[in-house]
Amino acid sequence: MLLMPSRFEPCGLNQLYAMAYGTVPIVHAVGGLRDTVKPYNPNENSGTGWTFPRAEANPLREAISHGLHTYRNHREAFYGIQTRGMSQVRQIRLYLSFSFYLFKLLSFFFRTYLGTMLPSCMKMCW
Repeated sequence: MLLMPSRFEPCGLNQLYAMAYGTVPIVHAVGGLRDTVKPYNPNENSGTGWTFPRAEANPLREAISHGLHTYRNHREAFYGIQTRGMSQVRQIRLYLSFSFYLFKLLSFFFRTYLGTMLPSCMKMCW
């Protein structure tokens, strides 16, 4: 398990790296950590880790104890959390690679076509 009790975290890449390799995060629900780590819900068997609402000792201790309890007593549920985290990171990677290639394609388009069309358009306007 990865413990990230950050008070401020604008993006938070460490939990994504951890989830990619099957490490379950326990994070303070702030910034990018709140966006990427969904709290585990045993009733719906959903979530990718544990979050705690305030950067204080008691909520942190509770989140750690929930994580350890799930690991010790509900191993299949813990494996499900690991699997969901890894698949979430895979989806984020696919989205980022798609965005990167779309950006490259658009920049190629603008350089190639608009670069050749712009001078002729300017000639027509003058």
